[in-house]
Amino acid sequence: MRKTRQLLTFCCLMAACCAFGQNDLWKEHGGAPQGDKVLEHKMANPVYYQEAGKRNLPVEPFAVYKATAKVKGNVPNGGGTALVAYGWDSFGWCFQTGVGVGVWPDWRDVSQNICVPDETVAFTPLVLSNAKNSEMAIKDVKFVMVQSGADHIKEMLAKENPSPLERMLLIRYYVRKKDFVSAIKLRETTTDNHARADIACVLAKAYTDKDDIRRNTQEMIRYEALRWPDAKLRVPELLSQFTPEEQFNICLWAIVANPNEYVVKAMDYVGSKQALTIAGKTKVLESKRAALGRISDKQKENAQVKEAVMKLEKKLEEEEAALAERKANLGKC
Repeated sequence: MRKTRQLLTFCCLMAACCAFGQNDLWKEHGGAPQGDKVLEHKMANPVYYQEAGKRNLPVEPFAVYKATAKVKGNVPNGGGTALVAYGWDSFGWCFQTGVGVGVWPDWRDVSQNICVPDETVAFTPLVLSNAKNSEMAIKDVKFVMVQSGADHIKEMLAKENPSPLERMLLIRYYVRKKDFVSAIKLRETTTDNHARADIACVLAKAYTDKDDIRRNTQEMIRYEALRWPDAKLRVPELLSQFTPEEQFNICLWAIVANPNEYVVKAMDYVGSKQALTIAGKTKVLESKRAALGRISDKQKENAQVKEAVMKLEKKLEEEEAALAERKANLGKC
């Protein structure tokens, strides 16, 4: 009986492994090349980013997939990358993977593990970037699951100190479950600024309570979200839920906490949707002036805060002068 149970367990494990291994998403969804057919990619004159064979593949969120292939190439300059995959965080491309290719005259086996928190992943066999007179080739591409989403989540949760990227995966898992207690704990124990800003943004978009949205929007700005490209979309998107004065106060809080240039830059988005008319612009500038006046002398003892406030006051004066000129020109031809 014991031997029978052991045999059954072994068979179940083998069946699970085979199920993973046979589920080649690249083949199932018509990716090219297939099998020993070769996909070539060439670049004569440098172009910033040129893809070959890109497919959006359906995946299980949080599962780990392994992409494998044989690659050769002649990329003496610029960048050549195989098995490129990426998803998105709050501010642009994220969870990227890829294998750098140089001068490889013979076929090489390459592989890459891939995980995104979404239901699709952008997967590109070959990418050339600013690579003059360069070429690559790829064959035998496969894309298979090697770890389910549930198992990967368990693995990450078991870690004492998950990596920044793992934390960015976990915050999306917690929000899906509406487990905001664990989400806040994750935010408070994260030290990487990119992950901090992303986590705060995910939470700000998930909450419905205005105080929670405000608190996380402050944190997102404080941790320098505007270092990353799509923050220029997220910052006004979240600020627009508040009055101009509330927006200004959110940004001031972040500046006092971290008077960094990327934090100060958030002020450019205050009232951006309300300031389309003269009346709207007037109200926005009045709100800015009132909020600036509430910064205490104690806060200004910090040299960086003082410098940031001086820059804000100078910019505000310029905006006020431009508005006054606009008003004066009303009705003039």
